[in-house]
Order: sequence, then structure tokens, then C-alpha cells
Amino acid sequence: MIDWDRWLVKWHVEFLGRQWHFVGLATLAGLVYLHYLAVLALFYFTWLAFLVGGTLLYLRRWCDSIFPPEPLTQEFQAPKMA
Repeated sequence: MIDWDRWLVKWHVEFLGRQWHFVGLATLAGLVYLHYLAVLALFYFTWLAFLVGGTLLYLRRWCDSIFPPEPLTQEFQAPKMA
């Protein structure tokens, strides 16, 4: 059986002149990867893709205002038509 407490918290390694545990290294790796993707996105940017994304975002918000998600409609009581 895997001792998760040992691997996630008690396991340490020397890196960049300090002691790191597994969660700290995983967080550092994730942040480095996100920054790598941000730099990579600069070379794939087009104004057309930006406009398409903005249009899709507008349509999504418009559809959510007309047809709200299910949890919001459960408590909504429509007025009775006379």
C-alpha cells in the first residue's frame, strides 16, 4: 500500500538550494508549464481567433441569460397568467 503522507508531505528533495516536498515541486512544475503555454500562445495568436472567441463568449452569456442553467430554474416561480 502506498503511504501517501510520506510521498506528499514528508518526502523532501534538495532543489535550487532549498528543501522541496512533492506538493511544492508539483506546483512549481504546473506554474512553469502554464508560463510556457503563455509564451507559446504569442506565436499562435490571430485576430480572427480572438474575434471568434469573443463572439462565442457573447453567445454563451446571451444563451445563459435566456435559458438559465438548471439549478437556477428550480427555485424560479413563474407568475400565473390570468
